[in-house]
Amino acid sequence: MIGKREKQIRYIILFTLIISTFCFVMYKNVLLNISGKYTVAIYKGSTSGGRQGGSDYYKFFYNGRYYEQGIKIIRSKIKLYYYCKFVPNNPSICNILYDKKVPYCVTPSSVPDSGWLKIPEIECPEDKPPLYTGRIEIK
Repeated sequence: MIGKREKQIRYIILFTLIISTFCFVMYKNVLLNISGKYTVAIYKGSTSGGRQGGSDYYKFFYNGRYYEQGIKIIRSKIKLYYYCKFVPNNPSICNILYDKKVPYCVTPSSVPDSGWLKIPEIECPEDKPPLYTGRIEIK
């Protein structure tokens, strides 16, 4: 039988884990808000993780290097390009901005190597290119 002292220790450990997780998420959000930059991420695919749930994978380019990020599936519709906000000195800290639409004329190659400080207002030409239906390969 579990004694009163053991129950208290379990609650303290659980409380500490919850507070630690909350602090890490807050720290990540503060870093993104203070020093975050924007780029365009490419949807690479998804995996199903059984009981753990699935993950979507995205790739983005920053300072001559590609970074890949796996994020738990939270989207409702797959698009090819998404805006991504990341921390320049630690690009593994990033958020995919599902609610911001990337114009059809913006591609990862049109983003500066150092990213944007804010998402620019981009006016695309009226004549849209035909929809691309093939696969995009990134090396």
